[in-house]
Amino acid sequence: MNIAIAEQVIGACVKQSARIGKPVAAVVVDLEGRVVMARRADGVRDLVLQLATSKAYTAAIMERPTLLLEQWAHLTPDTLARLSSLSPYPIMTGPGGFVIKRDGRLLGAFGVSGARGDEDQAIGDAVLDELGFETDFAAFD
Repeated sequence: MNIAIAEQVIGACVKQSARIGKPVAAVVVDLEGRVVMARRADGVRDLVLQLATSKAYTAAIMERPTLLLEQWAHLTPDTLARLSSLSPYPIMTGPGGFVIKRDGRLLGAFGVSGARGDEDQAIGDAVLDELGFETDFAAFD
């Protein structure tokens, strides 16, 4: 993950959140889940920024979008709890966490939070589409 890509992702998140009229927080992390860049819109609370960070972290370390992890988490809730206890951020499933993937290579991840879950997901999906990132990931068994 580099700053140029992180800036593109954050910029696209700002654009997409403005399009739907929802202020959000967006966080970009590297493959280890370390924050590369974060942005919180005016009026967005710190807790929302923490949620976006957790979504990004989860997508990075699990190498899957958090929405894809939701079904897996229902099948193995104990595993999710153990992973969360070992992680610097809570492991989160559901909408809003996205992997940044180009040419089959994982680059990092980003998280969006602050709107309804479906809106967080729509913002991130639009960012992936706008910037041409890949969205194909194998499901967990």
